[in-house]
Amino acid sequence: MQIVHIFRANIVDVAADSLIVEVIGTRDKYRRPRLPKSFGVVEVMRTGTIAMNRGADSRGRRQSSKVDWGVASSV
Repeated sequence: MQIVHIFRANIVDVAADSLIVEVIGTRDKYRRPRLPKSFGVVEVMRTGTIAMNRGADSRGRRQSSKVDWGVASSV
């Protein structure tokens, strides 16, 4: 988790098998870091407001719960 602090990022979710990290800044601040493959970076997104799945279930499958958030807008 110390690597997250190097990029001045925030850990926003932790599961047994994964974590979600938030990095806020300009394009110049964050270009996909050259991290060792052992970190297992699965996905990198550059976007505005988003929603992401959290962790995996006990059998290693992604959780799939449908939630009706109604109308969402950027803050």
